[in-house]
This record gives sequence, C-alpha cells and structure tokens, in this order.
Amino acid sequence: MLQEIRNPGKATPDPGLYPWARGALSRALVFYGQAQASLNNKALAAIAAYYSLLHLSLFLGFQNFASLPENVRMKINDRLQRDEDPARGPSHGDVEQMLASFIHDHRMPAEILKVFKTAKKLREFLNYGPRV
Repeated sequence: MLQEIRNPGKATPDPGLYPWARGALSRALVFYGQAQASLNNKALAAIAAYYSLLHLSLFLGFQNFASLPENVRMKINDRLQRDEDPARGPSHGDVEQMLASFIHDHRMPAEILKVFKTAKKLREFLNYGPRV
C-alpha cells in the first residue's frame, strides 16, 4: 500500500504520487493535442482545452503534495489507500483550489487562475447548457 501524504508544508517522503503525476501530465498533453486537432469544432476544442488545464493542475498538485489544501490531501489519500487513481479523488472545484494555492505559493500571475475559471465555465456551459 502507498504511504499517506502527511505533514503539510514540510518536506515529506514521496507518497507514491510520481507515477500518478506522470499520468496527469500525459493526460494534459493528450487533451491539449485533442484541442489543437479539433480547432474546426470550437466546442470540442474548448472542452479538451479545459481538461488539459485540469490535468496540468493535477500534475502541479501531485508534484507539490505537501502544500495541497488539507481537504484535497484527504481525498487523494483515500484513493491511494484503496490503490486507486488519486486524480479521481479531487473534484473540479478542488482542482481549482489546488491551482489557486499553487499560484499563490509560487507567486505566479493571477491570470492563470482566471483562464482556468473561464475555461471551466465554458466547459460547463457546453456540457450542461445555460444555468437558469
């Protein structure tokens, strides 16, 4: 069984997220490729671009697991303990929270989060229609 993520903000041993981080990056690249290949279909391109950003955010979170928000670490731990894909633990909102935390901690431009939120809203509109 894989080790739990513990000690937020402190150096901790790798809990076994490295292969999952590689998987998240691979998914991000696949979705990016789909977005580029689907430029004639704007809806499909937008959805694929959002999922590319989502999986890139998971990659960043897995690489910085010690600084993840506690609720997200708990969801990832739960998946790891069951030997399941930890990327399926956090919700889309959790991933947004992970990205916001990463951007803040690493003093990255706030526009990155703004792009993620816009892509998320567009994906939700395309998948579910307008919210009334």
